[in-house]
Amino acid sequence: MSVDIPQNMDEVAMNLARENRAGHNYSEDEVIKKAVLESLQAYTDEETEGHYDTVAWDGENMVVTDIMKAKMGQVEPVGANFIEDFRKDAMGLMFKLESAAAKITHGR
Repeated sequence: MSVDIPQNMDEVAMNLARENRAGHNYSEDEVIKKAVLESLQAYTDEETEGHYDTVAWDGENMVVTDIMKAKMGQVEPVGANFIEDFRKDAMGLMFKLESAAAKITHGR
C-alpha cells in the first residue's frame, strides 16, 4: 500500500494538512473518500500484479471493471457510506477492501 494513501484518521489529518499547505482546499470527507477508492484500487492491483482492473464510484458503492469495461464486482459500505465506515473502523474497512479485492479478482 502506498504511503500516500491514508489508512486511519491520523493519516487523514496529516494528508489534509499537507494538501492544504500545497494550496488545495479539500475537506476531510474528500480525503477519506479518495483514500477508500485508492485503497481498493491498490489491493486490486496487488492481486492482479498490475493495473488491469479499474475501481470507480457508483453512488455510495464501488465497482470494479476489467480492461474491457465489464463489471467484475461491487463493494458496498457496511454503514450508510464508506466515509462513515472509515471513521468508525478504518482498519476493519481496510481488511474488508483487501478481502473484496481478492474475491473479485479471483472470481474470474
